[in-house]
Amino acid sequence: MDQSASRALVIRSDDKSGSFVLPVEFAGMAVEADQTTIAFKHVGGKYFLSSVKMLEGFYTMAASREMIMLVQANTPGAGHSSASGSH
Repeated sequence: MDQSASRALVIRSDDKSGSFVLPVEFAGMAVEADQTTIAFKHVGGKYFLSSVKMLEGFYTMAASREMIMLVQANTPGAGHSSASGSH
């Protein structure tokens, strides 16, 4: 992983393909070099990057639009609103 001056991350695989990631939050809590972790949330059969903990600190990622839509689709009653009242 590479860190740019803006706290953005570039995550690359062994074949040099990769993604540019902008975290919504960065906490400068240093961790041991051997404690680097990447966490994912599993939603609707897909995995979404949620955080990266590495030597420079802890990066938190925003939920993607696709992840939000999958959560809503898999939550009973989500996205439906009802109004009730009496006259």
